[in-house]
Amino acid sequence: MKFSGISLSAFLMLFMASVFSNASVIPKYSNFDTTGDFDGWTHTGVVKDLNGINGTECLKLTDQNWLSLDFSADTPYYKTLSLSAYVYEPSENVTKNSESIGILLQSAGSATGPTVTFSNVGGVRYVGYKVGTTFHPITPAILNKWVEIKIQADCDANQFAFTYDGIDYNDTGDLGFPFSKALTRINMVMFNNPNAATGTWNRIDNVRVAKSFSYLLPKYDNFNSIGYFSGWQGSGRPAKVTSPIVGTTGEAVEIKSGTWLWLDLNGDGLPYNHMIWTMQLYESSSNIGYGRGLNLLLQSTNVTGMSLKIDDVNGVRMLQSSSSGVWTNICPIITDQYVELKLESDMGNPIVAGSGNPPSGIRGYTVVTYNGVRYDNGGNGYKYYDNIPKIQKVMYSNANYDYDNKTYVDDVKIEFSSEPMVPSSSDFNLDVVNSFDSWFNESGAFKTTTPSRDGSLAVVIQKASWLYKNLAIDSNVYTNIKLSAWTYEPATNAGRSVNILVQNRNVATGLTLAFDNYSGARYLGYLANGTTFTPITPAITNQYVSLTVEADAAWGKGKFAVIYDGIRYDNLGQYYDFSTKLYRIDQIMFANTSYTGTETFYVDNVQLDVLHPVNCGDLGTPYYTGDYNHDCIVNFKDMAFFAEYWMETISRTACTDPAECDYPIIQTNSNPQLMYLKADLDQNTSVDSYDLNDFVEQWLAATEL
Repeated sequence: MKFSGISLSAFLMLFMASVFSNASVIPKYSNFDTTGDFDGWTHTGVVKDLNGINGTECLKLTDQNWLSLDFSADTPYYKTLSLSAYVYEPSENVTKNSESIGILLQSAGSATGPTVTFSNVGGVRYVGYKVGTTFHPITPAILNKWVEIKIQADCDANQFAFTYDGIDYNDTGDLGFPFSKALTRINMVMFNNPNAATGTWNRIDNVRVAKSFSYLLPKYDNFNSIGYFSGWQGSGRPAKVTSPIVGTTGEAVEIKSGTWLWLDLNGDGLPYNHMIWTMQLYESSSNIGYGRGLNLLLQSTNVTGMSLKIDDVNGVRMLQSSSSGVWTNICPIITDQYVELKLESDMGNPIVAGSGNPPSGIRGYTVVTYNGVRYDNGGNGYKYYDNIPKIQKVMYSNANYDYDNKTYVDDVKIEFSSEPMVPSSSDFNLDVVNSFDSWFNESGAFKTTTPSRDGSLAVVIQKASWLYKNLAIDSNVYTNIKLSAWTYEPATNAGRSVNILVQNRNVATGLTLAFDNYSGARYLGYLANGTTFTPITPAITNQYVSLTVEADAAWGKGKFAVIYDGIRYDNLGQYYDFSTKLYRIDQIMFANTSYTGTETFYVDNVQLDVLHPVNCGDLGTPYYTGDYNHDCIVNFKDMAFFAEYWMETISRTACTDPAECDYPIIQTNSNPQLMYLKADLDQNTSVDSYDLNDFVEQWLAATEL
């Protein structure tokens, strides 16, 4: 992409005018490795230390030191927050017999919720939490070693989950440990050592602060807090009861006639498409003969997707599923005892941004496991009542006003509604004509048994057909994928039969594989520059052949290899180039864009896997391309950060200050090693307009704006 219609100076003015228009500091990852830089954290007395995890810089806190990250200006505010950090607790703190570092999550006015610290108990050093001024030990501290601490806090429950050295200490139900003080929101993360002259100290490194606008999933609720619904909202007559319950203490929830109880996930900002909902369910025998009772619903804002109910069938309480208002029996319900019910639900085809709901006939589905027995409707699942674009609400209800039916639920767990779309196996063998698993059918693709690879259904890609899988629907960033399928290329095809595309969310195409004619024969090849067909190997026609594509967008321009009929083609180890830079992979597509041709193509047993998913700032993984200030968000701040640095270093070639340099070895015998300025993105030893052009391309490809 080259500049047109705007000068460089005007573009830089746009950079600077646009920055800091909306404060948003999380998700944030801070490894404190830049000399003298605290990654945007405010501090008092904290110093940089060269004993970090990788021998790089970290932070050292001693007496009366404070380090804080303030995000009170963010909207929406944060009711839940996830914090992880590596902490080094020295053994010498044991002899000083005083608390050392405090890890605090606070609201406005410095009210402190989760309060984690290290202290002595009986001469042994413990990590634990405080309620008020009282220290509660959790587990013995690991000394003289970098150890990861994770805190997941929920202001609705005023509780937090705690993980230390990879072990979860959340066994008290709900999220786990109580806040020191109740909070309605979290505005600040703080590390401190408030002591005076005790000499205790700690090191911290690799701090990550992650946001969640509503709930941290997986979410577990045993409802044992007296009178409290653990963040669920209710109307009508939801009630907490002490009998019947799971176990011998605590409470459960009673769902009786005229009751609605729901968990609202809409504020999370995540496009949930998959839900695992597990519970202990108690159906009273007194409900027999009195009609419809409990409803179990998964909904979007105004539409019901999954719709299950318990009702009478021939004198038995029966779990049923509704699709378009037609009820299907699933299994009998055991009465007067708690039995585990597990619902695995998928909304079906993902929604491509701006395209609206899936077409009629393509529904989500649910698989039920009750009392250890799996019910999957002959492998097809139980279809949703209606199409929904994403799961935003989980609901229990009972709208039977004629009889006072009662059902009880306890130990409710909700898992991974924002689970990544990949890995995914889509064999297209379901004997349902309109089902394409989680692939979206645009226009002309359809199911067929002829030709069949194994006697069941495959998919036909004919003229004006698009079959695609959208990966941008979840919160992950994918740079490397592996696509495998069985493909059938008819010998009668005379022109292009199919394009197999790897794209980003702006529908820029990095890789296009195709079957087409070349020198009078059918070939598998690719479009080297987006238009010119380049053959790879002769196509095998009139039979199903295995095809695997390994695509990597993280190699600058992008690279790929192909395995066809068991033989690997990788351009003699150099790999084939993408035709367009992507930086991320958001969509995989089988397409035939011709509106007049007669070519057809068949595909079956499609599988999509992630080779190397990228999580911003994780140890050993890169930041997003375009995230120049390393705050895990690509936005106008990165524009301003790069523009300012570019202006300072333009026309420079030498790099002597390590803070300004990157260190690729471009001459193995060079001493010292040759270095590039960080703004020299194309690494041609000169900071010029080409580097600014490269940055803008990266930024536009990755921006969240």
